[in-house]
Amino acid sequence: MVSNQQAKELTDLVLKSGSKATLLGDKEQLLSLNAGKPFELSISQGRIDTAYMTDIVRQKNEILLGAVHNIVDKQPDSALDKLSQQGPDTLGSTQHIVSTLDENAKDQSKAQLIATEKLPYAVAQDYL
Repeated sequence: MVSNQQAKELTDLVLKSGSKATLLGDKEQLLSLNAGKPFELSISQGRIDTAYMTDIVRQKNEILLGAVHNIVDKQPDSALDKLSQQGPDTLGSTQHIVSTLDENAKDQSKAQLIATEKLPYAVAQDYL
């Protein structure tokens, strides 16, 4: 998502301040809306040290893991075959949903605004 101009400005800022920068991203995903591919070019020309994350750790189910490997290996038909073997989740999991809206408040418009302001904090608390 970084254009040539943005990359130049960042590089100039880093060099001018005597700092270091770490660039994170996937050159295959979000492409720049403006001209240039500085991230991809830096990698392909060996201008920056590059680490590749290739371990698949999110999928624990063997069928889904196999389908992901098929996608990585550009075998969509095999991936779809595996996914068709995957049955629905029958455990019936439930999830608690946090509500910050005070339904008993007299002014529901104000209550909605307050609830909207409280929501990020409630989500963070629930996550932590």
